[in-house]
Amino acid sequence: MLKTNSKKVREAVRAYVTKTTNGWSKDPETFEEAAAIIAKTWDGYKYQELRHQFKTLQDAFMDWASGLPLDTFDYIARGDAVKLVGDMLEETEEERSKYSDSEACDLLTYLIFREVGKVHPINF
Repeated sequence: MLKTNSKKVREAVRAYVTKTTNGWSKDPETFEEAAAIIAKTWDGYKYQELRHQFKTLQDAFMDWASGLPLDTFDYIARGDAVKLVGDMLEETEEERSKYSDSEACDLLTYLIFREVGKVHPINF
């Protein structure tokens, strides 16, 4: 099992985001382009007005991501977050079984939030 902050996991998250951020007039070819699309989409929403409803910026991002039609966040609806997280962390079936789907969704959304935020800061 890899740690969530390992280089291999960060690279896996970036590859996943790049691969799944599609459906735009020009699909991204790099993580930086995919992160820019996510950040630009985030900037289009008015979470500043809803700031008081969330404890943290990450909570607001998770709420926002759960309502998006982007393939990047489809794991929330498809229910395959446990598999995605398990693959990224190189976990055994036993290690994967410790996650509920909700916990895996939260972790994967956090990992995406963290990596996108490194390239394009996400702010209220």
